Amino acid sequence: MIEEALLEQLRGLGFTARRREKQQVEWTSIYHDPLNHLLGWPPAFTFVTFQDEMVAVESQRISGDVFGWSDQYGPFIRSAEGSVYLLVTNECYVDEFGADLVFVNSGFLEFVRCYSLFAAALFEVRAFYDDLDATGVRLAEDFTRKVAAIDPPGIKDGTFWSQYAFMLEEVGLSDLPTHTPLMAYVRTDRILPPNPFAPPADGFTHSETSGGIIR
Repeated sequence: MIEEALLEQLRGLGFTARRREKQQVEWTSIYHDPLNHLLGWPPAFTFVTFQDEMVAVESQRISGDVFGWSDQYGPFIRSAEGSVYLLVTNECYVDEFGADLVFVNSGFLEFVRCYSLFAAALFEVRAFYDDLDATGVRLAEDFTRKVAAIDPPGIKDGTFWSQYAFMLEEVGLSDLPTHTPLMAYVRTDRILPPNPFAPPADGFTHSETSGGIIR
């Protein structure tokens, strides 16, 4: 279910947003619905479960259905023409893509396929966490090749997946969800207090009085 806070944010940007009524469907159609095969990865990616949970949005720039969102960036919109876009509502990340409305895929099925391949790559990163540099480069090249085969426009410069391919390549420096975040340990009081007598990780001793470094 798409949270009301996200819809209020869209309304503040000039969108109209309308929820749908609950619908019943033929059971034989369920497995042919691409949405049924879209598995989220909160908080990086969250998707609705059912078609009637999509929210119809409309503005002068784009109209379509919100079917998911990224806590970091904003909502995914399947446009009325069928293409998928990311609306970057967090201004801090607009420069990352060069625009606030970012092309993702030519169609919804293409999105499901590319996203699932990306999720698979993230699991492989976890499998080889002790060799991130080589793993990231290999997976980025493989992911780029596969997206290009599925939906060539989806991997062009400035698109959503081109940015995520770069993040895979630099996975050791990116904030992709490849491990339990440090703040999860902090929030649950699982971090030992610092030992004032232990040498710092950089191999230097830091002077408490002058702020300088003693070799």
